[in-house]
Amino acid sequence: MTMTEPGPLPPMAYSRSPKAGPGETGKAPLGVLVLHGFTSDIHCVDPLVKPLDEEDLPYRLPILRGHGTQYQDMEGTSDRDWYEDAENALLDLLREVDKVVVAGLSMGGLVTLELAARHRDKVAGVVTVAAALRFADPLAGTMPVLSRFVRFLPSPNSYNDMELKKKENRNYPKFSTRAFAHLWRYSRKITKLLPSVDAPILILQSHNDQVVTPRSAQMIHDKVSSTDRNLMWFETSGHEMFLDSERDAVIEAVMAFIRRIRAGARP
Repeated sequence: MTMTEPGPLPPMAYSRSPKAGPGETGKAPLGVLVLHGFTSDIHCVDPLVKPLDEEDLPYRLPILRGHGTQYQDMEGTSDRDWYEDAENALLDLLREVDKVVVAGLSMGGLVTLELAARHRDKVAGVVTVAAALRFADPLAGTMPVLSRFVRFLPSPNSYNDMELKKKENRNYPKFSTRAFAHLWRYSRKITKLLPSVDAPILILQSHNDQVVTPRSAQMIHDKVSSTDRNLMWFETSGHEMFLDSERDAVIEAVMAFIRRIRAGARP
C-alpha cells in the first residue's frame, strides 16, 4: 500500500519515539502499535508500556474515538472512526520506524487485523488478544435493530477475578447500542478480510471469556494466510486478558513474540 501522510492524530495515551535510528534512514527497525478495546479505557492495554520501555522500543497507544472520556461519547462513532484513528497512529509511527508490530485487544484486535490486511508491506507482526470476531451473547446480532429503540445498555462483566475488577476496571459502565451495531457489522467484515492477513501472527484467547466466544480465535487461526501463526489458549482469564488473573503470562507471551519479530527485523 502506498504510504500517505497521516491525518489528524488521535489522542495518544502513551507514545515513545526512538532515541536514535540505525542506518541512513535514521529510523529504528521496529515499533509497536497497541490498540484498546470497545468501551475500554486505555488502561486495559497499558501494562505493555513498561516492558516496551524496557526493550527500548518506539510505540504508540492511541485513544480511539469515543473512548477514554464518558460513555455518551461513543454514540455516533463507528468502525471507520476507530480504524482511521489507528491508521493515523500507524502512519505517524512509520515516520520513525521501518516496520511495526500491531497488537489489539477485543475491538482493537479487529482493527489490528484490518491494518495488517491493508498495510502488508509495513506490518511485521500481528497480535490479537480476545479479538471480537464473534460474541458470546446470542442476542448480539439483534443490536442493529435494537439500537433504533434503545440508546445505551449496561456493559458486560469482563473479569473473572472480582478483586482485580474492583482494582483495575475503568471501562464504561454502559455502551452505545449504535456503536455496538457498527462493531457487530465490523466483525463480519473482518471475517471476510482474514485471508488477506499474511504477517506472522500470535492469537491469544481465554476459554473463559465472557464477551467473545473462544471460536473467534480458532476462526482467525484457520482463515489467515500467515504461515507463521500460533494460537495460545488461557484457562482462567476473563475478556480483559491484560488485567485479569493470567495477566503476567499474557504480557510475557506478547513480549516474547515482539522480541522474536524484532530479532528478525534488525539490519
